[in-house]
Amino acid sequence: MCEGITALPGIDQDDFADWLGIAELLLTKEGTLRKVLNKNNGFPPGETKAEKETSKAVKARMMTLLAALAQHEGLCAALAGLRLLPPAHYSDEQWEALGAIVTLLPRATAALWNVFAAHGQCDFTEISQAAGRALGEPEAPTDLALALDYRIRHLLVDEFQDTSFSQFELLEKLTAGWQPGDGRTLFLVGDPMQSIYRFREAEVGLFIKARNEGLGSVALEPLALSVNFRSQAGIVDWVNGTFARIMPAQEDIATGAVRYVDAVASRERAEGHTHGHTHGRTHGHTHGTAVSMHAFFDNDAD
Repeated sequence: MCEGITALPGIDQDDFADWLGIAELLLTKEGTLRKVLNKNNGFPPGETKAEKETSKAVKARMMTLLAALAQHEGLCAALAGLRLLPPAHYSDEQWEALGAIVTLLPRATAALWNVFAAHGQCDFTEISQAAGRALGEPEAPTDLALALDYRIRHLLVDEFQDTSFSQFELLEKLTAGWQPGDGRTLFLVGDPMQSIYRFREAEVGLFIKARNEGLGSVALEPLALSVNFRSQAGIVDWVNGTFARIMPAQEDIATGAVRYVDAVASRERAEGHTHGHTHGRTHGHTHGTAVSMHAFFDNDAD
């Protein structure tokens, strides 16, 4: 894929294959910059003396380039992310599978509704979708939506970082007729760093989107809380220093990447100690800090 490339590719769809080729050239399977160059990644040793000298010189240039690229934070993650992008077009087999799904799902949904009706029960997803259907669409609201629009003055949503797309759409429908200055308020509370329910369709990217762009027609004013009232300063400082390195440096709506935001302790530092504990043996002990770590490997708690 790198054959014929003489300059950095552009940013159009047609340039994707070139960028993917560059990513494969520079990165290992694990997504780190290469440290070994050989025939498997495009650097054959050569057979004649001249070829061997040329190969040695090219490898030296490449190692210099890799060392320079290592200084650019975030480059490896960006290149590795290219491998995760979906293709720009469906294949014939994918179109066939999509057609089968479109044909099957409405029938499966109708059968599920019959089961719900027979048992007088439904699941949480059906409740959420039924609420959306009951409100209609923003351009064609139902009588219920109009009645709720008249009655609802204030909305408070807690744990907003765990909002799903269907819940987000429901809030958009409930606030579709709101106008600036009409006395109605929307209060969303959440902490994107605490989003842990993606397996239940929660999308922390919706929190970031609402904070940056608002929700539907409602403009939002972001207010960041920074004071920690639960823990003393020693613990808060340790968490700040640790999780700032663990979590991503930049936020990303598409992937749900959330950066760490430092907290400020309201309680003064307390006297304590920290020590490392491995396989039942204490390897380090330092007074004056608030966190103790006990690491056990292979279920060895002795």
